[in-house]
Amino acid sequence: WGSGSVLEHPEQLDEPLRRYARDCAGGRAPRCTDLGFALEKDDPEQAASLYQRACSAGDGLGCNNLGAAVAHQDPARALALFEQACQLKESWGCQNRAVLQAQLPDGGQR
Repeated sequence: WGSGSVLEHPEQLDEPLRRYARDCAGGRAPRCTDLGFALEKDDPEQAASLYQRACSAGDGLGCNNLGAAVAHQDPARALALFEQACQLKESWGCQNRAVLQAQLPDGGQR
């Protein structure tokens, strides 16, 4: 995508993903998560940006997916994102929070 976002250049996407991009740009947070998931393998940075947008707009799955994307580099941030997902009633966030807490030496406590 170069330096641009798929939301700025949706014409680069096939039609189903263009619809996700339009919906995401229009404020439908779950569509940002869907688009991020579709792009994750080929463009993880773009996917993370879309997950962040979704999470900031209250989509628990977006928070969970962003947490998974950053877990290896920043476990503390991932834990916070999983907690946010859990608070938003996303069961994957609750599960991932518990798994990550069990893996951290101090359980994620500071």
